[in-house]
Amino acid sequence: KTATDADAAVSATYGRIKGHYNGTAVYFGDISTENANNAETNSPLDRGEYSDTEASFRAFWSNMYLTINNANVAIKNIPQISMEEDLKDRYVGEVRFLRALAYFELVRAFGGVPLITEPTLDESNNLLPRATSEKIYELIFDDLEYCETALLDNKSDGRATVWAAKGLMAKAYLQKGDFTNARKKALEIINSPVHDLEPFL
Repeated sequence: KTATDADAAVSATYGRIKGHYNGTAVYFGDISTENANNAETNSPLDRGEYSDTEASFRAFWSNMYLTINNANVAIKNIPQISMEEDLKDRYVGEVRFLRALAYFELVRAFGGVPLITEPTLDESNNLLPRATSEKIYELIFDDLEYCETALLDNKSDGRATVWAAKGLMAKAYLQKGDFTNARKKALEIINSPVHDLEPFL
């Protein structure tokens, strides 16, 4: 109902997805490759064993959909709050970025997944069918296109920016095999005055 509530809702969405990158993300990267071994992790994923009983899968799935739900709550309610319009748009942009990021992680791990864009208020979302991968990517790009106009274009204490949105778009296009658009978005970042490579030492 207030600007303070809006800030709390955005922070809650960041906080939820952080649980993945501080925990389960390593299982789907280093541990399932040669970068980590079973003696270090004792994870079935390190042995190429994938099962729906694997705890890291369940934690990943839960974190992504809790992130999505937090974002959906914020997207639905923040526009109704009486507060500074630019800040309101930025907050909605930030949670739409986080929703796009969560769906990107899901679609590249599982392909099509249930597509949820409204807050979950009861058990009706429990048995939703899988949407196609294409539908998931449509939502991802729709969210990120909104972000390109709503987010800040400079560094902002760790919050999502226009450049984070463009970077995620480049990754999503690359994942889809759309190399033309992946290159276009990557060049927007490369050619921007905001970012540069660190000098070679």
